[in-house]
This record gives sequence, structure tokens and C-alpha cells, in this order.
Amino acid sequence: MSRGGWRAVNIPDVNVLIAIFRPDHAHHDRAVEWWEDAGLGDSLTVPDVVWSGFVRTATNPRAWESPATHEQVWAFVRSVMDQPTYARYLDAFDTMGHFERLCRDVGAIGNLVSDAYIAACATSLGAQVVTFDRDYRRFDGVRVLELSA
Repeated sequence: MSRGGWRAVNIPDVNVLIAIFRPDHAHHDRAVEWWEDAGLGDSLTVPDVVWSGFVRTATNPRAWESPATHEQVWAFVRSVMDQPTYARYLDAFDTMGHFERLCRDVGAIGNLVSDAYIAACATSLGAQVVTFDRDYRRFDGVRVLELSA
């Protein structure tokens, strides 16, 4: 929603996109509720690293008894990108600097490195990360909307 004359810019984490996409996800209802509220005016952008993680996770037979097909996944991606509030993510000139700082500040390794990059993308845009993941709390100066189930 528009807040005080400005529009929030949201960067959903992979876990939020998966929860929206999969009706059998434990957080599906909460994710859809956020999605519908955000669609009333908030801007949305999704860095390519998030799309890659979404496709990887949604099609992973180790993650789902019935993983998504490529047709299902790409139909969802297109439906998100077709939203009137969606803007294609363009990497900002200072993203790598933010990425390095965030990684160093928390000693990011493993899966936290991807979170640090998504947080850096958000910081570069003045956006907020929308997530179910508490790890984003570790990054100083990053705006986070942590959805709760």
C-alpha cells in the first residue's frame, strides 16, 4: 500500500514466492494475504538470483512430492512480472559494495551468502526484503518485512 505519499518497494525472498506458488505450503495463506495487500499499490521487483532460487526450489523433487513442471513455474513467473506494480530489477552500481559489507559484517557463509546478496539488492534500492526467514535480522541497515504464519 502507499504509505505517506511514497510507495514501498518490496523484494520477496524465494520462500515467499514458493509459499504463494504452492497451495500445499505451510505459509501459503499468509503469503497470499501479503501478496494481495501489496498488490494494492506497493512496487515489486525480483532480482534474478531470487527467480533462480524460486525455479530451483519449485522444481526440486527432493523438496516436493510433486515438484512443479517448467510450464507451471514459468507461468507463475510471467504472472508476477505482468503485475502493474512489477518493475524489472536492474542491478544498482553499489550492490556489490553492500554485498561485501553485509557478508563481512555477519561472516556470511553457505546459504547466508544468498541472503546477503538479496539484502544488498534491497539496500541499493531502498527497498525492503519480504521473507519468512529470520536470518535477515542479522543484517544491519536492511529493511525487512518478516511475515509470520
